[in-house]
Amino acid sequence: MKHLIFSLSWVRRYGLRFGSAMCWIFFLFIVSGNNRCLAGPTTRVIVDSLGRQVTIPVKVDRVVSTCPTTTTIVYMVAPEKLLGWNFRENRRYMPPQYQTLPVVGGWFGQQSGNYETMISRKPDVILYESILDEPGGATLDVVQERQRKFGTIPVVAISGSGDISTMDGAIRLIGDILNAREKACELIDIHDEIRQIVSNGLEGLSSKERVRVYYAERPDGLSTDPSRSRHAALVGLCGGVNVADCALKEGMGLTRVSMEQVLQWNPEVIITEQRSIYDAIRKNPLWAGIEAVRKMQVYVVPCGPFCWFDRPPGASTIPGILWTAVKLHPDRFKDAPLKDLTRRFYADFYHYPLTDQDLAELLGPSKN
Repeated sequence: MKHLIFSLSWVRRYGLRFGSAMCWIFFLFIVSGNNRCLAGPTTRVIVDSLGRQVTIPVKVDRVVSTCPTTTTIVYMVAPEKLLGWNFRENRRYMPPQYQTLPVVGGWFGQQSGNYETMISRKPDVILYESILDEPGGATLDVVQERQRKFGTIPVVAISGSGDISTMDGAIRLIGDILNAREKACELIDIHDEIRQIVSNGLEGLSSKERVRVYYAERPDGLSTDPSRSRHAALVGLCGGVNVADCALKEGMGLTRVSMEQVLQWNPEVIITEQRSIYDAIRKNPLWAGIEAVRKMQVYVVPCGPFCWFDRPPGASTIPGILWTAVKLHPDRFKDAPLKDLTRRFYADFYHYPLTDQDLAELLGPSKN
């Protein structure tokens, strides 16, 4: 109203024609009283991995992700929007403001999701994927139940983030939701670049040249995952043969095997994610006769802030593709830019510039 009184007095003072005055008054009315029209829509519709049309805010600034594989992608492409981690662990090689994010739980191996905790963080969206109970991703019934309990907070189903062969689609969808499409494309591009380097290095590799590999898990090294498991996908991708001829255990994997089986498989290379398992293998005389131990080809996967090989599988294993290829076929990858690509990956997607000491510590556990 003040704008209107001012405009009329201005008209009388300067003698503007009535038509011009009315146009001016109409303009002021639109600007001052109808700004919502000028601001544009506040929501948009996206299609999630289950084909559901989900209405989400145009501007998504606060995100809860219920699964480590999707949480990692959020951290990579838009870390400032992440509201919490799914579990507590040491987050090395990560800026302090992200190390100290709270734990919100989730639905994966630990099944620690808590609706009240997640809602209290006031997220704009919830990203939901299950890589344990629902092969291939979240099921419609489960997502609908999650949506009912989350109320008005939109729940977006994501599939494929825990599989190196399908995760690019999940990266692209998450980038779209978070308005971080360019960063998501950069992540997919470096994934393609590393896979191309490995593919070129393995060109012409015969079946006889493929290295026999055992993936040792759990404290005694007598849990593993066979070639059909996404947890051991990097072995075949990087020119190896997974020797574990055992049952595929769905969900978290970790098929138990015997020492006799490992001795019979006699792998040329052993890969493990924990230094404690490496130490146990090297100190236990029962392992001494295995070719990988005799030739000192037992390797610890680099880890920090996430592991490069598994646990969880997904986007965090991208730098591990080249690392695994280097360990399995050092002669074919003598000039591989492992250090340069590691520095680049950490700066661009872990938002942490590695020092020379950091790099040495990160890659150091992979030595014999």
